[in-house]
Order: sequence, then C-alpha cells, then structure tokens
Amino acid sequence: MSFTENSKTVFIEHHESWEMGLLERFFRPSDKSAFEELVLYRDEFSLVRDLYQQGFELACKCLWPLIAAQNSVKRGNPDDFGEVHPDRVPEKQRPKNLDKFDKLPNAYKIAYVAQVPGWEPIESLLNNRRRNTIGHATAHHDLQTGRVVNDENPSGMTYLEFLSEVLGVFEALSTLAQVLRASRVASSPDFDSSE
Repeated sequence: MSFTENSKTVFIEHHESWEMGLLERFFRPSDKSAFEELVLYRDEFSLVRDLYQQGFELACKCLWPLIAAQNSVKRGNPDDFGEVHPDRVPEKQRPKNLDKFDKLPNAYKIAYVAQVPGWEPIESLLNNRRRNTIGHATAHHDLQTGRVVNDENPSGMTYLEFLSEVLGVFEALSTLAQVLRASRVASSPDFDSSE
C-alpha cells in the first residue's frame, strides 16, 4: 500500500472523530452565530490534530502534478514556470523547475496551485495560516469553552470549525489521490492514444 493510500485509510478509519466537520457546510452565513454556540463534548483533539497535520503535509507533497500539467499545457514543458508567479513568492524563491517547486514552503506551493484555473479552492482547503494555528505547539482543546486555542490566538476557533478544517484537508487529499491515480493511468504504456 502506498503512503498516500495509507494516509487516506487512516483518515477513513478515524472518520467518526472528524466527520462532524460537515456540519459547518450546512449553516448559512446568517446562522453562523448559532454554530458558534454549539459545543461538542468529546475530546479527540490530539488524534484529529495529528490527522490534520499529516494530511496537510501529504496533500502539499501531492500538488506537483497540478503544476506540471499546467506548465505543460501553457508552455509545453512541465518544468517551465514562465514569467507569471504569485505575488507573495519572493523573486529569489521562484522555482525554475519541478524539483525547485517541490522544495518550496507549503504556502508558496499552494499559491502556485491557486493560480491554476479550476484549482483555486485548494487554497481554502489547505489554508496555511490555519495549519500554523492548529499545529502550534501550544494548541489545545479547551473543554470548558469548546474552543481550540493557542498562546498566539487565545480566541481560537470552535472545535466544530476545527473539524471542518480537518474535513477540508481530507477532501483535498482525496481529490489529489484521484489526480495521482489519473496521472498514472494516463502515463501508462498501456494507455497509448495513438493506436
């Protein structure tokens, strides 16, 4: 079993720990305050935070096929990044090829993918600021308030918002697994469109 399949399996095995994150998708923006008042009386924060962090890191390692495809379509070469780069990527860190792209910090990889038409939502599923908040060493679930907080962000987010972030990472990871699968099929010698 591959690393990607193993991570997806771990996410699925622990779905009952994070699937409550679906609730946020059913609330209208005008009803958000009611969502804020909900408290989930279970604490699997350590398990779910680990799933979130591992899933986020793995998803970011799987972004390169999206960029390779975009570079190939636009410039005929998967390693050609052209002249258009995300504003937040410093000029000295702009990749010249996929190997350099792979070594970028995750926030910059996500910024490149968000430039690809159709893949803009990946930036909300893989929110680097949220990842840093959730992954912060002092992050914990305050059982009295039902919020996930840390020293730098004492107001934090509700536990259900946190679970919604985990759901987003699982969604990104599942989508990227399908992209990798389709890439393998399309590049297989058994799949020759010239015949």
